[in-house]
Amino acid sequence: MIVPTPATAALRADKTALRKLISSTLSAALAATAPQLRAEGAAAAAHARALPCYAAARSVAVYVSVEKLGEVDTYPLLRDLFERADAPRVYVPLVTGKEAADMRMVRVESFEEILAFPKSKWGIPEPPVALLETREDASKGDVPLDLVVVPGAAFDSGCRRCGRGKGYYDCFLEGAAAAAARAGRAPPALVGLAYAAQVVDRVPVDARDYVLDFVAHPGGVFRKGC
Repeated sequence: MIVPTPATAALRADKTALRKLISSTLSAALAATAPQLRAEGAAAAAHARALPCYAAARSVAVYVSVEKLGEVDTYPLLRDLFERADAPRVYVPLVTGKEAADMRMVRVESFEEILAFPKSKWGIPEPPVALLETREDASKGDVPLDLVVVPGAAFDSGCRRCGRGKGYYDCFLEGAAAAAARAGRAPPALVGLAYAAQVVDRVPVDARDYVLDFVAHPGGVFRKGC
């Protein structure tokens, strides 16, 4: 068990406060101006689709969005991936437990299959656990992912990300990067999707937090290092 130092405890407190602020802001926006928020999400997704790494990807992991969690709608991206003439392999997350390592990335075969997913107790559409017996699991490190579309509570112009606090994606991305290094290939490109309200001046992070390559937002795209 890791005992938090004062520095890490302060960082966690800052992240928790940021998550609460963004959640409150987006909840109010959904109640008052849901069409505008959805238009922002559509614009962010369109900017993501215009990225060269999106067009070139042959294997893509994408979160399945839940509006009430304040996530930009990924259904248009998922539909687009399956409708492409050169459709890539598509993987979506399945959480199997409470530990950070308990997230799988299960291959799905059609957009219609995603629409039929059952919902978890948190209301998140997920593939049935039984699919793990017959489908590729990109969390094991033997599947070369080209692109991961990553959810988050907040982002900044340096492509720093504040997640939901469970650590699922940090653990998954660490494994994907390590697997790519072992195989001598480039790690997957990491793309976040953000509403305008999710873009803050600076996300509090430390060395263990992953910085994304791109964050697509209503006004365009932030790039790491820019």
